[in-house]
Amino acid sequence: MKKQLLLITIVLIAIIAAASATGAYYLTLQKNETPTITPTPAPTSTLNPTSIPTPTSTATATAAPTTRPTNSPQPTTNPTATNPPTTTATPTPTPTAAPTPTLTPSPTPTPSPSPTPTSSPSPTPTSSPSPTPRPTSSPTPTPTASPTPSPTPTASPSPTPTASPSPTPIPTPSVGYARSNPAPTATPLTIQYSWLSGTYNARVTLLETIRGTEAWTRIHAANMFNSAPTTGNEYILVKIRFEYLSGPTADTKYDVSPVFFDAISENGVTYTYTSTVPPTPDLRSSLYPGASNDGWAAYQVAITDTHPLLAFARNYDGTGGIWFKLY
Repeated sequence: MKKQLLLITIVLIAIIAAASATGAYYLTLQKNETPTITPTPAPTSTLNPTSIPTPTSTATATAAPTTRPTNSPQPTTNPTATNPPTTTATPTPTPTAAPTPTLTPSPTPTPSPSPTPTSSPSPTPTSSPSPTPRPTSSPTPTPTASPTPSPTPTASPSPTPTASPSPTPIPTPSVGYARSNPAPTATPLTIQYSWLSGTYNARVTLLETIRGTEAWTRIHAANMFNSAPTTGNEYILVKIRFEYLSGPTADTKYDVSPVFFDAISENGVTYTYTSTVPPTPDLRSSLYPGASNDGWAAYQVAITDTHPLLAFARNYDGTGGIWFKLY
């Protein structure tokens, strides 16, 4: 019985101590004005009332009064006893005769230790992956025509004048050996020419010319059957000296004839030869090398032709030969 009372007393003391400690804790928190931390209630086990021995005996009026402990010293425990020293119990009030109610111990509020505020680690900023840029078609830059820089005028050196080569003058053909430079009367001209199968050398001189009415009179007197000049034309008589210098051989003769001479107009037209019996001496003759002959030959020319020419031994293309004036 004593043990049960002692156990109840210890429980009550623990409850009171716990309540005092809890009130002191909250007063301390209010004084320090610390942030209110809601303590997490610790799981408490509800004491089963049946686990605590409760006095079952009900006190009656006839029950013997319980002896109140006095301040008299408790009997000294036997030093030889094996039990541990008994703690002196605090005096408890004497229970009344009323039946002792069954005490349901309230859960002991155990002050949960205030959690030490720990500085939560600052979250390490993680570089969020930058979004992959969507390819955009950049506009093609329109080429702009850059202004053409104006060239800086540079003083070009004055070109050194170079003496242009003087054109080589065309040599003037000798007198009588070109149509452009015919020989006047009484000018002897030497010529080498080919005839048939040989080469000949001769000297020719125009001695005299007679033109117009006098020429026709002499021609008509030389032979009455000579024809009058054609309309628009007139006769011109020429006296020629022909000297046969050399031929293919010393014995090769050469037949001189008025047909081998041609009258040519100042415009370059060759007149057609008209067969006529000329006055004597006649130019027609047969000569051996070293021989010569002076004779007349008759030709018709245009009345309006004031500068007719006479040519001998021209080439087939009209070049070469010797040329005389018939005016």
